[in-house]
Amino acid sequence: WALRWVWNDPRVGVVLSGMSTMDQVRENIETARKATPDSLTHSELATVEKVKEEYKKRIKVNCTGCSYCMPCPSGVAIPTSFDFFNDAFMFDNVEDQKEIYLRLVKEENRASRCTECGRCEELCPQSIEIIKNLKEVSALFE
Repeated sequence: WALRWVWNDPRVGVVLSGMSTMDQVRENIETARKATPDSLTHSELATVEKVKEEYKKRIKVNCTGCSYCMPCPSGVAIPTSFDFFNDAFMFDNVEDQKEIYLRLVKEENRASRCTECGRCEELCPQSIEIIKNLKEVSALFE
């Protein structure tokens, strides 16, 4: 679906897809054979739009993971914290994500270590309220 969606746009001339096995190469070639500009049906495009809206509803922090906010002077793993936070809501599994967060994010890199210096917010191209959101991560997971 993802490759077909990209190839559906007539302005796209080349699609680069990471592949690590010969099966993936074969699958991508087969998909490319079938995909042409404007080949997705109205129904398929409507489905993509519904999925997009559902993702938008579930994402709590619109962090793209660019890491412009890093390194944090206090050592907080900002994008990583937001990844776990978003996944908790995306997949409706707060307890699982909390367990993984506590296991994988070292104590010195957790959201609760934020000192509210504001450096991250000055650097964020998405204008995310990082401090406020880190408090929410900490309250949910820590």
